[in-house]
Amino acid sequence: MYLYAEGHRQGSEEQHWPSAYSLFLQEHNIRRRQVAHATGPSCRSRWYPLLRERERLVLASMIKLYGEDFSGDLGQSIHRVPQFIWKDRRVFCPTLLPHSFLWIAYDWIEEPRPLIGREALGLQGYPWRKLDEGVLSQFSEGFLLDLAGNAFSGPVLLSLILSALASVSACGDWVDPSALAADAQETEDALALLSRSQSSWE
Repeated sequence: MYLYAEGHRQGSEEQHWPSAYSLFLQEHNIRRRQVAHATGPSCRSRWYPLLRERERLVLASMIKLYGEDFSGDLGQSIHRVPQFIWKDRRVFCPTLLPHSFLWIAYDWIEEPRPLIGREALGLQGYPWRKLDEGVLSQFSEGFLLDLAGNAFSGPVLLSLILSALASVSACGDWVDPSALAADAQETEDALALLSRSQSSWE
């Protein structure tokens, strides 16, 4: 059993993986046996054997470079492995992309493990806890993870639309060139609407 479905990656990226990985090891002066014998909580996790060889190699290499509590996206190119950032008692997640595979290993997590699809949807602002379990169980966690990497939540979309509308200036005959895009009251009303929309999603 693997966490990825067969055929998750296709094309030239997968074909070039061995040479890209060898080059990465050379650039960072890492020996293959150091990666093969990686230790730490992530490598002892019961989830670790479920990773494909590629993800295990990426994880072991990142542990060698950044330490045992490495958390990041194992699903991207070996030369671009975005990390979680811990700052001011907050965790900043890397951008969710299609085929993201986020590994989390912070000490407040009981056991290092991959982020599942419904949790990724939660990071995007979707209220997955409010959905019926029967609906969620129709989809694999991999599918939900890809959906999170392709999606924008309602509050995010609304904020983008409001930002675009608020920034409109003289765009033709139908707009008075001397008029401001939005006065202070209009901006406050838009922010209040956004705030109400976000609270309804929580």
